[in-house]
Amino acid sequence: MGIIPEDINTLGRLFRNTYIQFDNIYNDLDFCWNNPTAIKKIHLDKNRKKIYVFDEVYQQYMSDSVLLTTVKTFTNGNQQYITCDDANPKTIDFLNNNNVRAIPTIKGADSIMRGIRWLQDYIPFFTYT
Repeated sequence: MGIIPEDINTLGRLFRNTYIQFDNIYNDLDFCWNNPTAIKKIHLDKNRKKIYVFDEVYQQYMSDSVLLTTVKTFTNGNQQYITCDDANPKTIDFLNNNNVRAIPTIKGADSIMRGIRWLQDYIPFFTYT
């Protein structure tokens, strides 16, 4: 849970020094090598249909040791779970063997389009530090 004073940008509108309490936090990890690895921290407000992205790391060519250090910092010393792209189970095993609470995503038929349709019901907000 956290309260952050940030500038929030949504659909082209900027709200400065807005205070929002985040208590429904999800961490997400998408592995890549040539493209940047993406690590995101979001707050999901299901009642108001809003998603707040309030922390992110994008880095290309991230080694396992750099990934491990970054994820441990990102998950507050492994107190939070991080949902990982299931395309790389060896890296998920590596994270778990190093005390990171990494869980694979559950993908199925048409999961990309279902995810896009689900996101279309939400308003995205991005914070800038």
